Amino acid sequence: MSEPDDLLDSARRMLAVAERDLELDLPESACLTAHRAAAMATQAWLERRGQAWVSDRVRENVGLSPAAGEEIRADAELLDRHRADETRRWEPSIEGGAGEARAVLDAAGRILAFVDERIAGE
Repeated sequence: MSEPDDLLDSARRMLAVAERDLELDLPESACLTAHRAAAMATQAWLERRGQAWVSDRVRENVGLSPAAGEEIRADAELLDRHRADETRRWEPSIEGGAGEARAVLDAAGRILAFVDERIAGE
């Protein structure tokens, strides 16, 4: 396996961890982990394509694909609001708590599916 493949496998495992965190009523951890999973998946995809530089922001990474429609871009925006950032504290902004975390995890799942589709088409 290549490094991008390992990174993509790690992203899938992280999304499973985020699901577990949500089940344990840890919405902040679930959101942060879901963001990291999506960022890792998009990084793996870009590295497979030979991209020299990738971002820890999902929006910047999916923005490099003309195939990224409005829903994927909106998912990326939502996820980026939940990235680990030492300058701000996590605060729910949709329904709060588990409701917001569920939306974030669903967005991460769609981003991973988007990445899988891009890789399958290469």
